[in-house]
Amino acid sequence: MLVAPVIGIERLAVTVPAMASVCVVLSEHAVSAITELKTSLGFVAIGSQTATALEQRGLGPVHVPDTHDSAGIIRWLDSNGGLLLDSPVLILTGEGGTARVETYLREKRISFVRCNAYRRIHLEVAASVVAAEVVVISSGDAVASIKKCLEKLRDWEKTPVVVPSARVSARAREAGFSHIVISAGASPDAVAYALRHV
Repeated sequence: MLVAPVIGIERLAVTVPAMASVCVVLSEHAVSAITELKTSLGFVAIGSQTATALEQRGLGPVHVPDTHDSAGIIRWLDSNGGLLLDSPVLILTGEGGTARVETYLREKRISFVRCNAYRRIHLEVAASVVAAEVVVISSGDAVASIKKCLEKLRDWEKTPVVVPSARVSARAREAGFSHIVISAGASPDAVAYALRHV
């Protein structure tokens, strides 16, 4: 097994508001931006890893939607919409991350603040890829770098890829991958389960 990350994380200096009706955390990498924050409804985490990161910092209550993607976050917000009006919704994410939650809040005329707590940076893959039985792609930003690593292989586009969401699946399909498996999020357990079913 070759572990060769193609995306790194660079933390950004960010000023997080002191009050929010709820804090939507779209990545475990964004958790470190929270210093002091009062919320009416707590935190909505995009998945179990993000929830664990929040809980390890003593933050709560933490809600994890039924699916670990933007659609799950939106369903949670929709079911609690009447409670989101006392102060803005805070969205903690990374630069260039999905804007689906913002679009939903804008359409519902719910006030929000987006804070980019980190940015993804592309890393050079040190190892030479000579074969790949399956590739795990955890971010849409990683698709192009992984394609570049695999293009030297014959029939690279048939290499099975495991992705955490429909959004990343769409980017992989656009890049030319044809065998795509969507896991139930990016947690190690979800990825391991998906790998057993490739």
